[in-house]
Amino acid sequence: MLTVAGDDLTRTDDPLKIAVRQIAGVFAQLEKARLVARLKRARERKKAAGLGRAEGRKSIGETRPDAVKAALEIAARKPRPSLLKISAELAKARYITARGRSFSASQISRMIASASE
Repeated sequence: MLTVAGDDLTRTDDPLKIAVRQIAGVFAQLEKARLVARLKRARERKKAAGLGRAEGRKSIGETRPDAVKAALEIAARKPRPSLLKISAELAKARYITARGRSFSASQISRMIASASE
C-alpha cells in the first residue's frame, strides 16, 4: 500500500507505518460492517412491506415472463409434449437462455410448476 507521498506502508520495520496500516484496516472493517447492517435493514423493510423478494437469484418467471408464457402455451397442447420438445420449440421461437442455449428440461419443469402456484 502506497501513500500519496509514495511511502510504502507494507514495510514492517517502521512502527508508524504499521500503525497507519492497522488504522486504515480498522476503518475499512468499520465501513464494511456499517454497509452490511444497512443492507440487512433494507432487505428486512422490503420483506415487511411485502414488496417481493429481496434476496437470492431471480427466477426465470421474474426475468423471462415471455418465455414462461410460451412454455405454458406449448405444454397445454394435447397430447402434452415432453419437456425436451417444449425446450426445442422454445429455441425455435428464439426463447433461449442468457448464455444463448436452449432451456434445459429442469428449467422447463420449473417454469411450468411456478406458473401453477
